[in-house]
Amino acid sequence: MARSDAAAELQGRIQAAARSTVQELRIVRELIRTVRPHAASLGAAELPHRLQIWSDDLGAFEAKLGTVEGAADQADRLAGDPLALSTEILIELDELLATLEAKPDQSATAEASGFLTIAQERWTRVRLARADHKKAAAAQTTASTVYHTYCKTVDAALTTLYQTVEDKFSHYYCEINADDESAFKAELEPSAGKLDLSVDFYGIGMFPPMAYHSEGHQDGMGICLYLALVKQLLGDDFRFAVLDDVMMSVDSSHRRQFCKLLKECFPDVQFIITTHDEIWAKQMESTGLVSKTAQARFHGWTVNDGPAFEQSNDLWDRIDADLSKDDVYGAAHKLRRNLEAIMADLATSLRGRVTFRPDARYELSELLAAVKGRHNDWLKKAANVANLWNNETTKQQIERLKEARSEALLAQEGENWAINALVHYNEWATMTKADFVPVVDACKQLLALFSCAD
Repeated sequence: MARSDAAAELQGRIQAAARSTVQELRIVRELIRTVRPHAASLGAAELPHRLQIWSDDLGAFEAKLGTVEGAADQADRLAGDPLALSTEILIELDELLATLEAKPDQSATAEASGFLTIAQERWTRVRLARADHKKAAAAQTTASTVYHTYCKTVDAALTTLYQTVEDKFSHYYCEINADDESAFKAELEPSAGKLDLSVDFYGIGMFPPMAYHSEGHQDGMGICLYLALVKQLLGDDFRFAVLDDVMMSVDSSHRRQFCKLLKECFPDVQFIITTHDEIWAKQMESTGLVSKTAQARFHGWTVNDGPAFEQSNDLWDRIDADLSKDDVYGAAHKLRRNLEAIMADLATSLRGRVTFRPDARYELSELLAAVKGRHNDWLKKAANVANLWNNETTKQQIERLKEARSEALLAQEGENWAINALVHYNEWATMTKADFVPVVDACKQLLALFSCAD
């Protein structure tokens, strides 16, 4: 084991020495490769060939040193001069060195040439940069002149415009918030093509709207400024406007004042107002801003069919058009969708009792039951009042309504099954136009109970 350890140590030393020798051989071979072009142009004719032979010999020597056995075989060469050269190569290398030393020193010239080349390149960049800077400066001057002229012109035009609408804007806002900001005033100052708005806050001072006013008050200012600007720009041509949910964050009391503002200050303007808020819709109706017949209620929508809302005559015309083409399924679909919309309106008008759903997704059967039940309640109450007052005319009228109700419900309930069967896929549900016409007539008869004959 001791001899094995000693052998391993010796092997490591041999390999380390071999690696060091290989590194030196590679350096020498690289020098030979560098010298060969000069030898070919300035040295003896045989010198490049001799150098190549020497390089190949060193390469083979280097390869043998890759193993311990190979290094052992080269022990004699390693013990002597591993780079031994023939006398011919030494003489020819000395001659080449003498030739090179006899040539003039060009290092200063080469350094000066490199310096001038770099200087020329940098000077070209400086000249181009100066030209670009000159162009950019001219463009900047022109752009600055245009910009300042634009701002001056716009500010002058906006100043004139805003000075004319400032009082209207303040007046409109005071109308909406008469209960707490009747002394409100505003200042509109255009600046660099934009508007700086400062508003009074209970006499404390003038501040931007977002400083102290709530979101609802800011929305109120926005709609008042819009109305004042459009009125000033269009004058008597301001006849139509669409207001899409513009009062959603304004509280209930101020919305009522907004209705008053539209009625009194814009009597000749037709407004299309959309909202999701039932209270706001009722306020517009109660204040007389819109009539009941001028309202349109949408009950959902689809990409293909649009909103679920139809005028009565239009509904029956479209159903008749489908039936004329024997499209019973299309007619059933339209009838079902619009019955849901109409029944929702009737349930609201009659105050029908429907189980509350947070998502407001009520089935047609629920709405029908609520409408028919509430309709019956109102007829009973009317009959009791007529009996109490002993009004024979009214009694007879109520009896006729009850008879019409009985006939309509009998017809509708007898045909109602067909609608669901045709709207949903049922292989057995195949009906013709003649089969579906009684269903449509039954629905017409039912809906006629809730419309005036006059």
